[in-house]
Amino acid sequence: MNFVEDYAIFAISLLIPVAVGIYFVCQGGRQKTTTEFLLADKNQRSWMIALSLVASYFSSVLLLGTTAEVFTYGIQYIIFAFFSYWIVAAIAHVIFIPMFHRVKITSVNEVSCVILFLVFFVLVLNIFLFRLDY
Repeated sequence: MNFVEDYAIFAISLLIPVAVGIYFVCQGGRQKTTTEFLLADKNQRSWMIALSLVASYFSSVLLLGTTAEVFTYGIQYIIFAFFSYWIVAAIAHVIFIPMFHRVKITSVNEVSCVILFLVFFVLVLNIFLFRLDY
């Protein structure tokens, strides 16, 4: 069997991000601090960040689990995912991203240990209460 096309697409998918990275490294040092580099100097609009989060989540879920979900449950998973991701993006845009910006934290991992413990407790409680068939 001839897999030249597969290897070519794989090589192109690896070389394009590398080429973009090399281009921006050689273009010049526009970002001088880590805040400018990692957070775009906090000048991005919240809807752009929400769309970025949805795109990154959708791509990882699409690659890893959608085929198994569609095989198991049928095409209604695609319909559910299509609508629910946009609802989640709207909620992130209205509630979470402005809240993180006001309290000046970068990620959820910077939240206090008490809140993380409460979230963990609620998740464990959810497993015990609603998934008793395991």
